[in-house]
Amino acid sequence: MSLLRRIASGLRALFQKEQTDRELDEELRAYLEMAIEEKMKYGTSRKDATRAVRLERGNAEVAKEVIHTARWESVVETCWQDLRFALRTLRKSPGFTAMAVLTLALGIGANTAVFTVVNGVLLRPMPFPEADRLFLVSLAPRGGPFEWQPGISDRDYLAFRDQDQAFENVASFTKGTTANLTGAGDPLQIPVAYVTMQFFAALRTNPEIGRGFLAGEDEPGRDHVVLLGNDLWKERFGSDSGILGKTIRLDGLDRAVIGIMPPGFAFPGAKAWMPLAIRVDEHNSFTRPVVGRLKSGVPPQQARAELETFAGHLPLGPGENQRIPQIIPLKDLFVANIRPSLVVFTGAVSLVLLIACANVASLFLVRAAGRGQEMAVRSALGAGRWRLVRQLLTESTALSFTGGAAGLLLAFWGVPALLALAPAGKIPRPEMIRIDGWVLAFTFGISTITGILFGLAPAFQVLRRDIRDSLSQAGHRVTGGHERLRGALAISEIALALILLTGAGLMLKSFLLLRSANPGFVSQNVMTLTVDLQDSTYRTAAQMQAFHTRALAGLSSLPGAVVAGAVDWLPLGSALTMGDFQVEGRLRPPAFIVDKPCVSPGYFRAMGIRLLSGREFTEHDNKTAPGVVIVSQSVARTLWPGEDPVGKRISMEDHPKGED
Repeated sequence: MSLLRRIASGLRALFQKEQTDRELDEELRAYLEMAIEEKMKYGTSRKDATRAVRLERGNAEVAKEVIHTARWESVVETCWQDLRFALRTLRKSPGFTAMAVLTLALGIGANTAVFTVVNGVLLRPMPFPEADRLFLVSLAPRGGPFEWQPGISDRDYLAFRDQDQAFENVASFTKGTTANLTGAGDPLQIPVAYVTMQFFAALRTNPEIGRGFLAGEDEPGRDHVVLLGNDLWKERFGSDSGILGKTIRLDGLDRAVIGIMPPGFAFPGAKAWMPLAIRVDEHNSFTRPVVGRLKSGVPPQQARAELETFAGHLPLGPGENQRIPQIIPLKDLFVANIRPSLVVFTGAVSLVLLIACANVASLFLVRAAGRGQEMAVRSALGAGRWRLVRQLLTESTALSFTGGAAGLLLAFWGVPALLALAPAGKIPRPEMIRIDGWVLAFTFGISTITGILFGLAPAFQVLRRDIRDSLSQAGHRVTGGHERLRGALAISEIALALILLTGAGLMLKSFLLLRSANPGFVSQNVMTLTVDLQDSTYRTAAQMQAFHTRALAGLSSLPGAVVAGAVDWLPLGSALTMGDFQVEGRLRPPAFIVDKPCVSPGYFRAMGIRLLSGREFTEHDNKTAPGVVIVSQSVARTLWPGEDPVGKRISMEDHPKGED
């Protein structure tokens, strides 16, 4: 209660200053009167007693000043005085103020915009309960020519799920899958995810309306159910809760809607979720991401040790490499590839802010050189050096906050511009990127640090300046200390600028090297088109092949088109089909895995890929003709060094694998 009374008394003294001063005057008069009466008890006249008390106690105004300075509210009051004086001083130099605010706005605005992206992508936790216990489980092969994403093949996933002891639940799911939604307005291609039954239990997320998947709903004939995302439900179905139990068409199949997910839930970047059954196929398998929630008290290190033990007992098929067991935070599924770029970008804009600070510090030094006499006079009138330093830091901080406010305004415009400049789909978690309390706190903090940082230069000069020397100079000459400090600032600016230019030059060189690298095909004047055929309409391979033949013939006859070709997965895309194979006359297959794209006649001409020997595929290479294959030059040199590969025989059906 004593502390509360002191705070209440301080606030009263701060906001009711006149009344507090009157009460203090009355207290001092009462105190002096008591002291006078005490002396009059010993026979002293009132006049002599009054004179003696005043000599002993001193001037009442001095006593009042001492009492005022002993209170905490006096610090607030003097800071308020410093702020008002700083604002008046900055208004007197509009050109200097505008230049400094603009410089700081650019530096702080760039940092705020980048931090907004970093905060949304890297710093915000995943929107799940106890998200720090969600991890990706991966058994990617070691080595190989492909960039592997975290995941587990079907066979290994089933074996791991049955023996796992570290996770409450593990679930496999697809990422980057799409489906055609029809019958709900204009046809629309939407991102979807196929998930196993334990998926939502692992994430501890339940539908907001309706129910989740039940046991057995991943079995054929019972798997025609779907969960809708909240945004899709609102946009296409008008937030109609009566949609539960009704059917919608996805890829030509009727699926019953059983639930609506909560707002904001879109993991893994999907608008609809359908059941996924994992089954072992002797000749085909998919590698999919797997998420697991650690049991309470189980650290990630223990889970990794168990995974390493499990991986060590897995049999390796022909041509397979040793697997790399990994336990990876779930967020890395989205941010692992973008994190280095964001870190580099953050470092670059931090250097820009440092250059801005050096520029404004130089401006303050030039301005301080003309205020030497002012500071000397204020010091001669009783202002201490730390009082002058506080005044200068108040000016710099006020200027920095103004620049920070302008920078925040620039960030409101800059964040959408950054997202628009980035390639489509390259910035993950865009729904989490927004200016919020953390961004405002970052802007406030960086504005405070910036104001102190560039305000230290003139403040140091005040601490080092001699009053008599400043008065004799009359503020007309810049001291040697100013020159040395300004020289140091100029050197630091040049150094920081060179770092930025060097980084920009290296990035430009890398970009030019990437542009000049030969991808194996000619991308100029090549257009791509993706068509997803409905399983309900195209049930057989013959029906699909007939559609492709008609579509390619129609595309080839378009005005301006030279040739059209088809491939199952676009080169350098996010998905591919790969596996090993058997070579005729070899006891063992080659110890590496190759990409196995399926292409139509005309594909190599459409892609500008030149055949070194042999022939291209033709319409006669159908299921009734002998099987043929085209291999790359690197495969030919590895398998048949110094020989002509045309006419050699291989089998493509030995332990093939799929990557989704």
